[in-house]
Amino acid sequence: MSEQDIKSSVMDSISKFTDLIKAIRRPPPPEPGDGVLDKPLTSSEVSGSFIKDIEALGIKESVEDIVFTLKLLALRNKPLDDSQFQLEKIVQIMSKLPSNSNLLREIEKLLISVLWSDISKPPNMWANDFYRSADGSNNSRAFPEMGKSNSYYTRNVRIERPQLLNVPDPGTLFDTLMVRKKFKPHPSSISSMLFYLATIITHDLFDSSPKDPYINQTSSYLDLTPLYGRNLEEQMSVRQGRLGLLKPDTFADRRIIIQPPGVCCLLVLFSRNHNYIAKRLLQINENERFSVKDPNDPEELKIQDENLFQTARLVNGGLYLHTILHDYLHTILGLNKTKSDWYLDPTKTFPKDTLTNPIPTGLGNQISLEFNYIYRWHPAISEDDHKWIDDQFKRILGKDYPKEGEEVSVSVFTSKLKEWREALPKEPEKRTFGGLERIKEGELKGTFRDTDLVKELVHATDQVAGAFGANGVPKILRVIEILGIKSARKMGVCSLNELRRFLNLEPYKSFEDMNPDEEVAKSLRLLYGHVDN
Repeated sequence: MSEQDIKSSVMDSISKFTDLIKAIRRPPPPEPGDGVLDKPLTSSEVSGSFIKDIEALGIKESVEDIVFTLKLLALRNKPLDDSQFQLEKIVQIMSKLPSNSNLLREIEKLLISVLWSDISKPPNMWANDFYRSADGSNNSRAFPEMGKSNSYYTRNVRIERPQLLNVPDPGTLFDTLMVRKKFKPHPSSISSMLFYLATIITHDLFDSSPKDPYINQTSSYLDLTPLYGRNLEEQMSVRQGRLGLLKPDTFADRRIIIQPPGVCCLLVLFSRNHNYIAKRLLQINENERFSVKDPNDPEELKIQDENLFQTARLVNGGLYLHTILHDYLHTILGLNKTKSDWYLDPTKTFPKDTLTNPIPTGLGNQISLEFNYIYRWHPAISEDDHKWIDDQFKRILGKDYPKEGEEVSVSVFTSKLKEWREALPKEPEKRTFGGLERIKEGELKGTFRDTDLVKELVHATDQVAGAFGANGVPKILRVIEILGIKSARKMGVCSLNELRRFLNLEPYKSFEDMNPDEEVAKSLRLLYGHVDN
């Protein structure tokens, strides 16, 4: 190559590079361009394009075709009727339009959007026989670790207001605003049984690690973890290993033992229901899905046990969810004393319509710190349960139980509670609660007597729960509330108004907004100074 050729090549490259820089730095056109030089189309060109579209479709057909296409693709208020060849008709309309048509471009965009959104991406289900995992993993195919036990809580609310340096003492907060001075029955006379179910839900969703309170040791799903366990090891501890059955009247979560006996009785009912379901599944044996060819083959029996157990677990979990939606939420929403049979069902599928997009499913769930600190029911504790919890604390704390005018320290309480839990039998079938005893021989060996369970459940149903509001927490739970306040501060949980703004609720403008009781509002003002604190 000659020197002149080299110079020419270099100059040509510089020229192209200069053009590239100019193109990059050129501002985007204010109107649709021609796709080559990004020069804005003139109004005559735009109107000319529309005229060409009408000419291509025909004057009469153009309006009908455009309305037909937009109705099917943009509104999507009805499914496509393939028997009427609606999709084919749209393709025919597109094929008639000029290749540079603006209308064609918009229809293409709508059609591709419809075809893309009809199938979820990434997929949320696999075509296999997976059951729900013991630890809550793989409920979301896109994020398989989401919601599994021993994973972090999420933080929903972004904290923008600096935390107070001089925060009120937790003990002072409890003694001023929280301690129960006199029992106030719930204004709707709600039974304590509702809050026994709430206790199971609480233990189902929350189990903060004592070593790292940011870790939730249970799954983030309503999957009856207190019954079935937080992981495979705990799950196997309550299983018989045959015919999909649970060990008689057992549940996995040792934390429940310290609760009023009615809570444990509810879990025993769910345990019995699981075994009833497993037996019925085998009895019906639909399509012989639970049959074994060789009853002496341990591998076949193991597969049968797994299939029966997991299927019964799913059905039992369905009953649990049904109870929450039909009874629990129905009562919380104040509908229990009306004739309405309506209930809020978040499991429904809602297709896309003119007002909303389809609600996605199978995305998974992760419990938040904020929800953990909201979902506490101590003011609802009945008078009888208050006395029962007090007796339990006397037994657990022993000589460290506080005398009149004294308080148990947080360190002593946590140490004694740990000792009590570690002293419980490791085997679920050996644990008892509330003074109930297991039958020691015969066909019903290992179970609790029906009469004992019925007695506790009837008593729980007759008990009226406490009213919500300030000064409603039994004094014996002072140390529990102090622990909660301290841990919330340590983890930097948001303020009440920050949470309300996040939930798109009107923030409180004064302490009287928060609580109309003059004494309570006055105490809040003295302790916090400003409602945003």
